Amino acid sequence: MNTQYKTAYPKIDKDFVAECDAKFDRMLNMTTDRICKDRDVRVVGITGPTCSGKTTAAKKVIGYYRSHGIKLHVISLDDFFKDQFSREDEIDPKNVDFDSPDTFDTEEFYSFVTDLFSNGEAQKPIFDFVTGDRSRRETVINGDGDVFLFEGIQLLYPQVDKIIRQMNGKSIYLCAESGIQVGDISVSKEELRLMRRLVRDSNFRAADPIFTLDLWESVRRNEDINILPYAHRCDICIDTTLEYELNILKPYLEKILGEIAPDSEHYSFCRRVLDMLSGINDINREVLSDNSLYNEFV
Repeated sequence: MNTQYKTAYPKIDKDFVAECDAKFDRMLNMTTDRICKDRDVRVVGITGPTCSGKTTAAKKVIGYYRSHGIKLHVISLDDFFKDQFSREDEIDPKNVDFDSPDTFDTEEFYSFVTDLFSNGEAQKPIFDFVTGDRSRRETVINGDGDVFLFEGIQLLYPQVDKIIRQMNGKSIYLCAESGIQVGDISVSKEELRLMRRLVRDSNFRAADPIFTLDLWESVRRNEDINILPYAHRCDICIDTTLEYELNILKPYLEKILGEIAPDSEHYSFCRRVLDMLSGINDINREVLSDNSLYNEFV
């Protein structure tokens, strides 16, 4: 599918950022309202490829349900990663491709969901990205009328999707479906998500940009095999591209990519991105509201 593009501007202000965020909020609220009104739906899934805004969207859905007096539990599918140190050859969790289906413990997830809806409670593992294992668990109680929101890229894995559908779940698919056009500059939706990931990994996962760039081909391959072909199964799709993205990503990318050495295989990509951003004015993250989707990345 060809990338569609949203028109953006080299220079923007706080009001423009607020307008873009409000537009996204309206789309998500309409979606949540449709699902929330169906009281037979007790399982809601939020999914999409890497760096699509799933975590922030989940927080917004939580607020919506609670404002309607409905108790909603958020279950991160990341907590069902397999222990990375359970193998004989210990692996540094910073070097694990967590987008691979091989890292997800489907049996543990199935056991959790079965116990939750059959017995009224279940033990949920808590995965620690620093240590690379599930060192502790917490009890989740299924109260009368409670709703459970499962959030994560793994929701689209066929084996996970099957479990969710057995529970009559509804799913929301989030993705940067549009690229961004600023004058003669065109950034595809795939490039945009890579930029988001570079900044997020640097800010919140202490990941070296070389590692993120090295991993990107594998991430995209996994998406093409295990995620994108199943996106149509979701009940609702929302485009998370925001017109101000390049402006707010610029200062972070300049720092991150500016450190890439000329002898790196990624240098030409980094140079192209930096040259492209040179004609765009940057904005400070302080213009973001507390509930902006972009707090997830910067």
